Amino acid sequence: MAAVIAFISQKGGVGKSTLARALAAVCAQAGLEVVLADLDPRQQTLVHWQKARTAQRVSPRLSVELH
Repeated sequence: MAAVIAFISQKGGVGKSTLARALAAVCAQAGLEVVLADLDPRQQTLVHWQKARTAQRVSPRLSVELH
């Protein structure tokens, strides 16, 4: 069964991406399939985070999609 968890706020700098990354990493470590959606095409915080994880070969792997 799939679940969607959203961290939403109109204000920037409240920790949405930080919370999303932390929850995604914990869920992936627990063996769940994780897909993060980065909804800010200008900043791309989660996309850059995934690229850094991939370059450093951090596991488990996560999928980040830019929307």
